[in-house]
Amino acid sequence: MNSLGLVDFDGIPKYQDLSYKIFLPTKSLGTFSFFGLGGKSKIMEEEFAEENEDLLLQRGYYNANMGVTGITQYWPLSDKTYIQNSLTYSTNGSGYDGFKPDDTNVLRQVDDFSMDKRSIKAASSIVHKFNARHTVQGGFIFTQHSFDFYDDSYETESDSYVRSQDSDGKADQYQAYLSWKFRPLNDLSFVSGLHVQKVSLNDEISVEPRVSARWQFHPRQALTAGFGIHGKMESLPNYFAIIDVGNEGPTMPNTNLKISKARHFVAGYENKLSDNLFLKVEGYYQQLYDLPVENDPSSSYSLVNQVEGFTDRALVNEGTGRNIGMEVTLERYFANDYYFLVSTSIFDSNYKALDGVERDTRFNSNFIGNVLVGKEFHLNSKKDKNKVIGINVKISSLGARRYTPINVEQSILENETVYFEDQAFSQKGDNVFVANLAVSYRIDNRKISQELKLDVQNVTNNDAKLNYYYNDNTGEVESSNQLPLLPVVSYTLHF
Repeated sequence: MNSLGLVDFDGIPKYQDLSYKIFLPTKSLGTFSFFGLGGKSKIMEEEFAEENEDLLLQRGYYNANMGVTGITQYWPLSDKTYIQNSLTYSTNGSGYDGFKPDDTNVLRQVDDFSMDKRSIKAASSIVHKFNARHTVQGGFIFTQHSFDFYDDSYETESDSYVRSQDSDGKADQYQAYLSWKFRPLNDLSFVSGLHVQKVSLNDEISVEPRVSARWQFHPRQALTAGFGIHGKMESLPNYFAIIDVGNEGPTMPNTNLKISKARHFVAGYENKLSDNLFLKVEGYYQQLYDLPVENDPSSSYSLVNQVEGFTDRALVNEGTGRNIGMEVTLERYFANDYYFLVSTSIFDSNYKALDGVERDTRFNSNFIGNVLVGKEFHLNSKKDKNKVIGINVKISSLGARRYTPINVEQSILENETVYFEDQAFSQKGDNVFVANLAVSYRIDNRKISQELKLDVQNVTNNDAKLNYYYNDNTGEVESSNQLPLLPVVSYTLHF
């Protein structure tokens, strides 16, 4: 499609994936499931001079991969008790190789970055139903996280490569929980519980109580409410990032970071308008605390805005934040060969770092709206073969992400992007509109299903400006734009 001129990308994304799941029932130990999911992708991007389209300014190779495999067991001990066990191994990684031509127009590697993360996870839970009013569940989760990454860059002044990151590490995460479902009335139920977690990098134990209620006040309508404290371990490279702190030289100041936490308050209304039509309205308030922020009273930096693979700042858990919003979902389940889903979210997201200023987060786009519609058309089919044409449309409207304005003069001096951090996330890009269209032809046999599909992403070729950066090749601030129209042809085989 690129050769036909149908794809307007600087580089063509190439990717592949595989998934499987195998059920293995036994007579005395329940049912085992073996599953796996994996994929990898890569893309090459090139930048040429505006005045000379044959003059290559830089070339970059991005790659990413992920994989998970595991086994689960569902083991009924009696009519009222069952156990669920699982053991999984997962990995994901990313890398970048950047090249620029030197004075003799020979490509020289200037960037070499690689990050790989792995996790081994074991979980077990037991559920016992005492009677129609009382059900208790308890369990534990053990996860061992490990990683290794490095970051090399070429410095013109010294004509040498500098390795700013070169570390590996691991951490264990322990989680345990106990919950009790109490149903005092047929139309009223409560779920209360306690979740506890700890990371091996420090002595902190995070105790997280949670409770929710559901009142089915009408056969088709219900009110829900919930409160809970939820903690989150940061990405492992953030703990082990090598950072220059004052006169101390390269250190790892973030290994003692605590768990980030949030108090969640949620209330909702549900209405089953018909057998296939469901409406849900939910409002929420999240009070964030113990957020990692830069250990500098004049800094606006908070890890809550992170999009990079690791931080380059010394952090302390003294940041706060707030999210408030409402979500509305109208879903028509697939029946009579069609379905639709309409959802919208209106929200406000703020944070506060050590500078004490309340600011918008990077992701405070204020609204998101989605419409998803699908219809199937059955062709003349035989008894053991079903032929179907499917049409699916997804339309999304998203508020603009926020960004920090760039200090152009300082960026020119340092030959890299330098921001006005005292104006963090005070600017907005463009609102984003995306329309995707997919047309498929599927043949269902008794044991095999095959599908040929054309999926056109961003069919209207919308070109919103998402973010801005300093281009050291041109010495100017340029924009990162929404990905253009991308047609994808795929063939899928299910067996």
